[in-house]
Amino acid sequence: MNTSKIPYEYEEDEYEEGLTFKKVGHFFKKGWLRMIVYALILAVAASVVVLPIKVFYKSENVAQTSIEFIYDGIEKGQDPNGGTFDMSTVISTTVLDNAVKAANLQDKIADITSLRDYMRVEGELTDEYVKLSAAAADGDQSAINTLRNYEMFSTRFNIILSEPQRLGLSDSEATLLLDETVAAYVEEFKRRYTVIGAFSTDAFNLSANSFLEFTDIYDLYTRSLAPVSAYIDILLEEAPSFVSTVNNETFTTLKSKLELLTLNYTIVDNYILTNSVFRDKKSAKIALQESKKRLEGEMTSLGALIEKLETQLKNWSQKTESIISPDGGMTVITTNDKEYIALQTQLTEYKKTEMDYANTLNSIDMRLGKITDETPTDSEHIDNAVKMFKAIEEQTVALVEKVNDTITDYYDTTFVSQSVRKVLPPVMRRKTVSFNIWIIYLCVVAAGLIAGGIVTGSKIIRANAAAKKAKTAENNAAEDTAAEDTAAESVSTENDEKA
Repeated sequence: MNTSKIPYEYEEDEYEEGLTFKKVGHFFKKGWLRMIVYALILAVAASVVVLPIKVFYKSENVAQTSIEFIYDGIEKGQDPNGGTFDMSTVISTTVLDNAVKAANLQDKIADITSLRDYMRVEGELTDEYVKLSAAAADGDQSAINTLRNYEMFSTRFNIILSEPQRLGLSDSEATLLLDETVAAYVEEFKRRYTVIGAFSTDAFNLSANSFLEFTDIYDLYTRSLAPVSAYIDILLEEAPSFVSTVNNETFTTLKSKLELLTLNYTIVDNYILTNSVFRDKKSAKIALQESKKRLEGEMTSLGALIEKLETQLKNWSQKTESIISPDGGMTVITTNDKEYIALQTQLTEYKKTEMDYANTLNSIDMRLGKITDETPTDSEHIDNAVKMFKAIEEQTVALVEKVNDTITDYYDTTFVSQSVRKVLPPVMRRKTVSFNIWIIYLCVVAAGLIAGGIVTGSKIIRANAAAKKAKTAENNAAEDTAAEDTAAESVSTENDEKA
């Protein structure tokens, strides 16, 4: 009988059921070398394919720089005015045209549209999104749920110029062009979002108009100054310590100068009324009477609206909530819903308008009281009124221009200049194929180990089956031999008995 050793010798393990350390040890003893060899073979094969792609194949040659926005709202995808932020404006044709001129590249780049075709703006992943993605990858259910409805808005953007050599640009020219692009966009951003010329001064030049009554000029000028005063109040509360580097003004000093200007307007108005200075008393009286009649009608309508609103608010069913304190006491809290608050706000506005109407009517009555006859106003008073208005016009224009300059400087230094910044200087680089070679090697090695394990397991199973079959045949042969021996012995015994 052939007793040569079988490579994967079968061992009887009937006394051990299932997976055991002995079986695992036997598996790795037989297969570790094969698994390593398979893993190395696949790793070499992957290197032959992957490394040339990674090393020699480049997707594109690019010049790149990065900018960051840091104003409130950009994290929600908004521009400074609350609208939708459009990142394509970073490389608008206006911006690129200014950048090309600043870089003195007009000879090489004549078509701005073609240049824009080679450029793009890419938003970077936010820190929040990266953390959520990492947490979701680790199985964090809360992060997974958040990402389902998550909308990412970038705050940092890469400005990329692809294949600058196709435009005839050297590396230094490409990086210079990106530098000038950022500078041009910052200027465009300032122009678009800085408050420049907030208040017009064009209206303050009516003193020479002989067809306008001085009272009408006074009303127009004071109405024009009202929003200036209101805006200064807002900025004074927002930035009481701001000092303009343009004119060394603060909002406090501007407020004081505006109050002094208002006092000068009062002096002019008093002169007009005291001396009954009207260019045409008859037409002025008719105009004042018509204005009074119109205002009285508007006040009547407004009064009806106010009465209706007051009744509606009085009968409003307000929500109440009872809160029991620890000592057993009860506190009833009344809460007003949004509609109630809106109506209350509207009522306040109506009453304010009613008060303005009342003040205007009082002013009209006062002016009508000064027109006692239709005798033409003395020319000296007319000339004095014109001189007074010319002087106050100059004061008004100078102050409004100073207010505009201060507001522009405020927004420029505290908002716009801080809202956009370059975070990475322009660099030249080659963008490679975007895959991680180590992940590929890890996958390949794992595949080699698994393949080696599968082959080893298959060989062990086949060897065990062959060994078991051989041992079974051997046992059967032994049983046959034993049977033959028993039969022979039985025949011998029978022969001996017969003898």
